[in-house]
Amino acid sequence: MVSTCAAAAELGVGEGQVRDYIAARVLAADLSLGGAWDVEPTTLRALARGRGRGRRWSEETAWAALEILGGGATTRLGSSQRSRLRAGLRELTVARLAYLAEGRGTLYRLRQDNGTRRALLVRLEVSGASALAAGGLHDRFDLSPARATLTVGYLAAAVAAEVFDTFLLRETNDGDLLLRVANSPTVNDAVIALDLYGYGETRESAAGRTWLEGALRAL
Repeated sequence: MVSTCAAAAELGVGEGQVRDYIAARVLAADLSLGGAWDVEPTTLRALARGRGRGRRWSEETAWAALEILGGGATTRLGSSQRSRLRAGLRELTVARLAYLAEGRGTLYRLRQDNGTRRALLVRLEVSGASALAAGGLHDRFDLSPARATLTVGYLAAAVAAEVFDTFLLRETNDGDLLLRVANSPTVNDAVIALDLYGYGETRESAAGRTWLEGALRAL
């Protein structure tokens, strides 16, 4: 685990900002017995890779942007908003995109204490390396098949309480499930690439960045 002091140094911000990130569920963290925060390193690494300044997108705008990148179109926003968003996407770096899209769902690092992982995955939209393993999508991102040690996924807010209760999902930094709860998540290749970039190891992150760079250039 990482202290708030070390996390602040990694991100180039003050410790107060790190605590704000924890409160906003941008960073996953546990309280230690002494009352200090222990920051979970995978979410810290993702936040460090998504650098930027200013207001992040709303959840709806973030998903609209990822739908445009992944499929070319979205119905989430009005036509003028969609046009402005598409034009703005053309100017973004991948790091800036990751920063702006951080608000695409409420973040949880979890452990599953009931039921099988297979049954849980049926209820989620998996992403990142988990989607590659589940869907045989490695070639699409020029990666070799490998078992995902961390399950990354999305869950609709309308069913979140029921899923949490059914599978006894418990927040903990050593859990092997990284879950975002969003109003209406729709995982596509852009979302998978963004989660590869943010949460993947070096080669996975590079593959996600390459895919996103190509999608941004193609707009």
